[in-house]
Amino acid sequence: MSESFRLTGDDTFILNGRTLTDFADGDIATITMNNNIAASVVGKGGNMIVAKDEQGILGEITLRLLKSSDDDKWMHTYYQTYLADSATFVLGTGSMAKRMGLGDGNVIYDQFYMSCVHFTKQPTDATMNVNGSTDQAVTVYTFQAKIKRVLG
Repeated sequence: MSESFRLTGDDTFILNGRTLTDFADGDIATITMNNNIAASVVGKGGNMIVAKDEQGILGEITLRLLKSSDDDKWMHTYYQTYLADSATFVLGTGSMAKRMGLGDGNVIYDQFYMSCVHFTKQPTDATMNVNGSTDQAVTVYTFQAKIKRVLG
């Protein structure tokens, strides 16, 4: 049995052509797939019906940016365009790429492509803390998009 290795680093998050870099700490960007890709029922005589559920391609994206950074200001402006007139809001596109070394000099990518990006929550997580919590310097953006994963 051979061993496998993954060395991580140099991850990239791009939204509407802008490479975001002003990230906070911890999980700076996450994509969560909350919906099933299929639904099924068992009927009379043990017959089964399986139906593809298109909701399965809808993912939730969370970004943690440094409060008042250039990227936070850019995201806030983009968010404001939705609030100003949701009917004329331009749905976003983007990608998140995780770059991984194999331990032998070769590199592979785990990429997630996003389309129809739209905000689902108000940018939040306003905190005032006298004990030195770093979360008071973070803005959290939450949106949804159609997600396609590509390995290579």
